[in-house]
Amino acid sequence: LVRLFCDRWNVIGADLLNEPWGATWGEGKPMTDWDTAAAQLGNEILHECPRWLIFVEGIGTGSKEGGTFCDLCFWGENLLGLSHTHLTLSNPARLVYSPHAYGPGTNSKMHYFNRSAYPEYPDNMPAVWEAHFLRPARAAGGTVVVGEWGGVYEGADELWQDRFKAFLLEEKLSSFYWALNPNSGDTGGLLLSDWRTAHKAKQALV
Repeated sequence: LVRLFCDRWNVIGADLLNEPWGATWGEGKPMTDWDTAAAQLGNEILHECPRWLIFVEGIGTGSKEGGTFCDLCFWGENLLGLSHTHLTLSNPARLVYSPHAYGPGTNSKMHYFNRSAYPEYPDNMPAVWEAHFLRPARAAGGTVVVGEWGGVYEGADELWQDRFKAFLLEEKLSSFYWALNPNSGDTGGLLLSDWRTAHKAKQALV
């Protein structure tokens, strides 16, 4: 795939693996350590296509032993491992950390979405995003591009997305919105079910 697409002007990089939720980070476990696998994969790609960016997502729950445990992280959001184990590529300038973040429209069980416990919601959310991915990535000197965010854009989820957009602007972060297609079951899309009509509220958001 790298050899096929490297010269295509509109292909800018490789997202190595979507939401490695069962992985560990920096624990010396060759079968599950995502940081080690991502470095190896990234270097193989850069050997074939030096111009590409290498997008590395966070892990899922992580582990208590490895200091990455986060049962309140969405899959792909957890970059806590960067606090003790950095990821190094042959060309560090090509590395991009790419966490995923979602709101209550995708999983309403996260306690920080509880508006009784957090009457200031969604203004409690920036501290969560900073802890889960932004602070560890910046401490490691990394570039951050949010690889996925989105949702149904109704009720509490609409509040979440509005606040996340503001957070992206405040922190000067680029991002990719999920999704264009309307058949993404837990988020919907930027297109309505006829695959032609734009979801006007989401279109205005992005």
